[in-house]
Amino acid sequence: MLALFGVFWDIVLLRRGPRDLPASHQLLLALGAAYVGAGILEASLFIGPSVALTHALVDAGCLVVVFTALLASRGRVHRVPQTLMALFGAGLVLTLPDAVVAFLFQAAHGATSFAFLAYPAWILLLLWNIAVIGHIVRQALDVSAIAGIAVGTTYTVVMMVIAEYLPGPAGA
Repeated sequence: MLALFGVFWDIVLLRRGPRDLPASHQLLLALGAAYVGAGILEASLFIGPSVALTHALVDAGCLVVVFTALLASRGRVHRVPQTLMALFGAGLVLTLPDAVVAFLFQAAHGATSFAFLAYPAWILLLLWNIAVIGHIVRQALDVSAIAGIAVGTTYTVVMMVIAEYLPGPAGA
């Protein structure tokens, strides 16, 4: 398990990619469940559990649909399990910093010193998430880094828009 975490850590640090993961459907299902579970736990800190479930399921569902379709459109269906595992695993690794930034935002209401920390931290984490998605896409699709970042940026912006229409506070 630690070896697997090490691969995800290296993916987040842009040193490894989806090809470094086994093509295992059982592992994919376990990671997908862990990703949804972590999303529920994180969102439950700020919104109700039933709304958190909706957010987590929409997040995971969109990730699966969008990246499966993207890989299929490029004739890379055989890379779906590893790519989704890389996205789920990287998302799990980034859950803790996401939660810390979310706490900073909650603390920032009425405290300018926390707001001073929250906004730059959020921007850096957002950019890092986009870079990680772009890195995974670049390797999964065999495209340029610019194309990977473009996909990562587009996906992130679309997910932020979708989050605005889900119940509960936006971006939770």
